[in-house]
Amino acid sequence: MVLFDSFILVSVLAIILVAGSLFSKRASKDSSSFMLSGRNLPWWLSGMSLSANDFNADTPIHNSRRARELGIEGTWLYWKIPFGQCLAAIFTKWARRSGIQTPVELMQARYGGKIGKFMRIWKVFYSTFFQGSFGLAVGLLAFQKLARVLVDYPDTAQFVGINWNLDVLIMVGAVLVALSYSVTSGLWGVVTTDFIEFLVALSCTWILTFIVLNHIGGGEILYERLTETVASTDSGLLDWTPTLTLALVIFLFIQPLGIAGEGCTNLRILATRDERHGMLAQLWQPFSNLTLRSWPWWIAGMASIYLVTDVADPELAYPEMIQRFMPVGLKGLMVAGFVCAFISTIDTILHTSSSVFLNDFYRAYVKPEASEKHYVLVMRIAILIFAALGIFLATQMQSVLGVIFFTWKVGGAMAIMAGLRWIWHRVNAWSELFVIICSLPITLLIEFDNQIFQWLGFSQSPTDMLEAWFGLSAGANAMEGRWAVEYILGLVIIMSIAVLLMYVAPKDDPQHVAEFYKKARPLGWWKPIQKIAGVGPVDSWRVDGGIYLSSSFGILLSTLGVGMVFFHQWLYAGLLLGAAAILFVIMFKLIPLSVHTELDAPSK
Repeated sequence: MVLFDSFILVSVLAIILVAGSLFSKRASKDSSSFMLSGRNLPWWLSGMSLSANDFNADTPIHNSRRARELGIEGTWLYWKIPFGQCLAAIFTKWARRSGIQTPVELMQARYGGKIGKFMRIWKVFYSTFFQGSFGLAVGLLAFQKLARVLVDYPDTAQFVGINWNLDVLIMVGAVLVALSYSVTSGLWGVVTTDFIEFLVALSCTWILTFIVLNHIGGGEILYERLTETVASTDSGLLDWTPTLTLALVIFLFIQPLGIAGEGCTNLRILATRDERHGMLAQLWQPFSNLTLRSWPWWIAGMASIYLVTDVADPELAYPEMIQRFMPVGLKGLMVAGFVCAFISTIDTILHTSSSVFLNDFYRAYVKPEASEKHYVLVMRIAILIFAALGIFLATQMQSVLGVIFFTWKVGGAMAIMAGLRWIWHRVNAWSELFVIICSLPITLLIEFDNQIFQWLGFSQSPTDMLEAWFGLSAGANAMEGRWAVEYILGLVIIMSIAVLLMYVAPKDDPQHVAEFYKKARPLGWWKPIQKIAGVGPVDSWRVDGGIYLSSSFGILLSTLGVGMVFFHQWLYAGLLLGAAAILFVIMFKLIPLSVHTELDAPSK
C-alpha cells in the first residue's frame, strides 16, 4: 500500500469513529438504551446491521476459498442461509412477544425454576467466552492473513528494547478501533457504523470482482475456461446442481432449524420497533447475504484459479488479488472495506457478549439493585475482557474455515434444541441442559477419537469406519466429508440422550411453561400446554408457511439469477429473476396477515 491508499483507509475509519461516537450520550442513559436502543430500530437499519455482522473479514476469505477449490458445487455450503434465516423471520414474532431482552434470558423465561436459573448462568459463559470469543478470534485471524499479504511486514520488530510480535500488534490495533466506539456508543452506535461499514465493504467486493473479470477477459471467458477445466479434470466447478452428500443434507436440512432458533433472539431483532419491523429485518438479512453479497466472492475465487496460481494457502488467494489487481486508491478503499467488515462483526460480538453478561448474570444474580450508570460501566469493562480473550485465541489458530467447521460441530445439537424449544412442548430444561453442557466434551472426544482408540489398541476409530462406509457421499472433499461424519455422529449421540430426557426427566412446571406460551403463542406441538394456558395460537401455518416458502425460494432463485448474469447466461437469468420477483410480491402481500403487533411485548 502506498501513502494515498493509507490516506483513504484512515479517512474511512475516521468517518466510522465519528459516526459511532455521536451516540455515546444516548447509550450512557441506561442499560436498556445501551443494549436495545430503546427498542426503536427501523427494519432497514436492523437488517443492514445483521448483514454487516455476518460480513466479517473471514467471509470473503472462506467463500473465495470454497469457490477456488470446489467451484459452484462448493458454494452450496452457503445456500442454507435463506432456509434458516427466512424461518427465523417466523420465529422472530414469538421471540419478541416473549419479552426477553437477550438470547440467554430465554432459558429462564422458557423453563423457569432453579434449573432455568442455572441454565441461564451456564449459557452466559458459553455464549460469551466460547461463542463470542471464538467468533472474534476467527475475524482476527482472517484480518491478520489479509494484513500479511497487503503490507508484507516481518514477524517481529524491536521497540523500546522489546521484541514485539507484529501479528499480535496488528490484531490489538484492529480491536482498539472497534473498541473506541463500541465501548461508549451502545447499540445505536454499533448499528449506525454497521450501516456505513456494510456499504463500504459491499461496494469494494463488487469493484474487485469487476476488475478481476476484466483481467481474465469477462464472465464469458471465465465460463469457457471453467468449462475446459471441468472437461479435462472431471471436477464439479460448474455443477449448478449439487451432488447429494451427507454434508449437503446437514447444510440444507439440519442447520437451518438452528439458524432460526438462534437468529430470532438476535439483539438487533429484539431492538426493532415491532413484529413487522423484526420480520422485515430478518428477511432482508438473507437477501443481502446471499443475493447481493456472495457472488462477487465466488466469482473472484473461481477466477483466482487462473490468476493466482502461486499461493500454497488457498485462504490467501483473495488478499493476493487485492494486492495484484486493485489500483492505487481503490486498494486503500478495499482494505478499508475489509477493516469495515471486520469491525462490524467485532463490535457486534463485543456488544452482544457484554449485554448478555450484564443482563443474564451480573444484574440478575450478582448486583440486582445497582444504578444504571454502574451497569453501563460493567458492560464496558466486560467488552475489554472479551476483546483480550479473542486476541489470545486468534494467536493459537491457523485455518479460518477449520475453526468455523469446528464451532459448527460443537453447536450442532444446541442449534437443533434452539429451534425445537419454540415448537415442541416436550423440550424440557433437563434435555437442553444436557445438550448445553455435554456438546463441547462429546465433540472433543469425537474430534480426537483416532488418538483415543489407538491408545486403547484399536486400528480404526468409529469415525474412520463411518467415513470409509460413506466414502465420497460424505462430502465434496476430505475435510468436509470427515466433518460431516463427525457432525452427524455427535448429533446422533447427543440428541438421542436429549430426547430420552424429554420423556424420563422431571417435567418443567406446567404453569410456568403455560405463562411463556401465553406470551409467545408459537405454532407447533403445544396442545397440553394450550389447555392449561386457556389460549391457542394466533398465527396461521398457511400464512407463515407461505411467507417462508416465497421468501426462501425467492432468495434462492434471485441468487441463481445473479450468477447467470455474471456468466452472461441472459435467458436463464431473466427467467430466474422474474420468478423471484413474483415470489417476493407474494411475500410482501402475506406479511401484514402474519403480524400481531398487539401481542408484542413492550421494552422493559
